[in-house]
Formats: sequence, structure tokens, C-alpha cells
Amino acid sequence: MKATDKLKISATALLAASALVIPCQSKDGAKDLFYRQEASPTAVLNNGVQYWIELNRAGQVSKVSNKFAFKSGDRIRIHVKSNIEAFAYIILKEGSSGEQSVLFPDERFHDINKFKASVDYPVPQEGYLAFDRTPGTEKLILLLSRQALDANKYLLDKTREHVTIAAVTSGAKDLIPGSVVMAYADQDSSLPNEVPEGAPETHRADVLSSNSNKAVTTLVQTDPNQVLAIDLALLHEP
Repeated sequence: MKATDKLKISATALLAASALVIPCQSKDGAKDLFYRQEASPTAVLNNGVQYWIELNRAGQVSKVSNKFAFKSGDRIRIHVKSNIEAFAYIILKEGSSGEQSVLFPDERFHDINKFKASVDYPVPQEGYLAFDRTPGTEKLILLLSRQALDANKYLLDKTREHVTIAAVTSGAKDLIPGSVVMAYADQDSSLPNEVPEGAPETHRADVLSSNSNKAVTTLVQTDPNQVLAIDLALLHEP
């Protein structure tokens, strides 16, 4: 996987800050926990994210999750929304050719990876990440933290507890730590919400925002002192 056009990725890390920490109950659903924190910005309840993938395939733009089967030549942007003000990072943990890199923020473009709460940020904001001609599994890490992180050091740290979201048809199972609550995307296997590339921006935004639950996955780290680290496996077919 490589960056195309101008790589302007934004991600999310949560600024830790109130002395008040109210423990969340893991029995609650991920969406309930996510919106509860979102509605109480002065409380420190949890660290939550909602994400989906914008797929550009041969000029047709669609809304999918990472359970989609991607193909060489596909271009993607990851849309990230946090339930609090946060810093975000996207790391290529292992590409189909074995490469590793921090995709966002990219110091070459002076990316600002501090996101406001409740705002959908496309990553990258300009251009796309492109699947090259080497099929396999692209492994990304999405990080959300209350404090700024050194993403390169995090990439080398093997002791961190991660959520692992397997690729479709990979045979692997999702691994969800006990402190994380998840709600899967409500998505079928087709290419939903297609809009031609070059369509007016207002039309494109309306189409991609329609049926808002489709392809949107919600994850909440119930311990607000922990980084929310999500390993995303993307199946890359020829």
C-alpha cells in the first residue's frame, strides 16, 4: 500500500485531562458508551471511535468496512470520528510486501492529527491510500490516545494490548480485549452508496452520509487511561 497525491492524513488521540474518571460498565453497548461520552465532554468516561472506509474503485466511490475484499488499484480513505477531542495515528504495520511506515501524521506535510470530538475526519484529507499490484493482507493500526504518542516507538512495542479486526475470508477471528466494547458495521457485501468521481462535492457528501450506519464500526475502550489501538487487516486481492 502506498500514498497517492498529497498525503494529508488526520487521526485521533484523546487529550487526558479531567480529574474526574467515571468507570464505564462493560455490559453497556458500544454505541451507548460512545454517545454517553460524546454527550458529556467534561467527564472522562471512555475513549471511543467510529470508523468506516471510503473506497474509490475505478472512479466509483463507496462506503465499506474493513471486512470488504479490496483489489489492486483500489484507493481508500479511512474516516475517523472520536467521541472526545483526541490525537489519532494510522500506521502500516505490515504491507503485502512486508513494509512498515507511519502513514499519518506525515511530517513531510506538517499534518495536524489532533481531532475535535464528533467530527468525521477523512484520512488522508487530500488524495488516497492506494493498493499496489502485490496481493496479500495489508495490516494497519489505528491509534487513539489522550496524549500525543511517538508512533514509530509504538510500532516497535510488542507489549501493547490491541483490538484485532480480521479481514474478510481470512479465516482468522477478531480478538477483542475485555476492556473494549465493539459494535460491528451493518453492511452487505455489495458496493453500497456509489457516487461517480467528479460529482459535485455536496452530492458526494450526501450519498456517502446516507444510511449512516452502513459500514460504520464502533469501538470503545472503557478504561479512559488506555490507548485505543485497533489492528485492521485488509484483504488485498489481485
